[in-house]
Amino acid sequence: MDNKAMDEIESLTERYWHEFFADINEFDTVELYEAAKIVFLQVACDWVGVSLEDEDLETRAKQISDLYESPAELGIQHWKGRKSRSLVEDWIQELIEGVRNGEIEADKDRALYQFAMHKDLDGKLLDAQIATVEILNLIRPINAISVWVAMMGLALHEHKEEAGKLKGASLEQLEWFIQEVRRYYPFFPVAVARVALDFEWQGYEFKEATLTLLDLYGTNRHPDDWSRPEEFSPERFKGWQQTPFNFIPQGGGSYDFGHRCAGEFITIVVMRTTLDFLVNHLEFEVPDQDFSFEYNDIPAVPNDKVKIKPTRLK
Repeated sequence: MDNKAMDEIESLTERYWHEFFADINEFDTVELYEAAKIVFLQVACDWVGVSLEDEDLETRAKQISDLYESPAELGIQHWKGRKSRSLVEDWIQELIEGVRNGEIEADKDRALYQFAMHKDLDGKLLDAQIATVEILNLIRPINAISVWVAMMGLALHEHKEEAGKLKGASLEQLEWFIQEVRRYYPFFPVAVARVALDFEWQGYEFKEATLTLLDLYGTNRHPDDWSRPEEFSPERFKGWQQTPFNFIPQGGGSYDFGHRCAGEFITIVVMRTTLDFLVNHLEFEVPDQDFSFEYNDIPAVPNDKVKIKPTRLK
């Protein structure tokens, strides 16, 4: 995820948003959340070297989104997520095996080829199932940025004064806005884990196997770290000094040794490029709809998925 890779992801994001809305008829209603799933699937697959030429984009995007929409579900929705994971893994594993047997010509600089052909110290190829999961671990999280795009659309609607400042704004100002979206709105409201070993922290005892919740949403609004935390104010990020633990929309600590998502760099680039597209390259109307969402949903998405009616693509 060096600068060259980030530039490519930025370019792919811009390209696929333009292509998506170029195919939309004037005044058709678009669910921004669902649109983002399709756009980001294309971005992710291009980046890792997976061809979507023969794929039904909507079907694949839905299958992959089931993986991050179903982890906290019970019953039918839970099993739907498990079925989708099986279907997606079968698809990726066929690609892995196709690269290995020469049926698929893959770009040697892309993750698909590198993971498929990776060998251990004994010269053995990586287990096909492991390679499959690792490819999916790149595609799925990029697709999941669509949740943040839904919240970004909500922020543009709810905070029109701040949104009005974004016309022709610098990359830095765009980034202030998306960081405030990530602070102000929940994605996963909490992170869930079980204690691995007994320990004590600030007088609290944590026993092995205890189910423990890390309050991501509350930490990002804690008054000890944030002034006027209930106010949506992108300019709070002007000159802001981040620590590994005061801003944790994608986990806390360091990327190397903590539980912080290494893909946070990609999230910021994709969100910033998407915001620039929405405010500077697309004119749209926002119809009446239900913008409410449940804070205990994982992920949290507005009920009507942020509907827009595009009127002009610039």
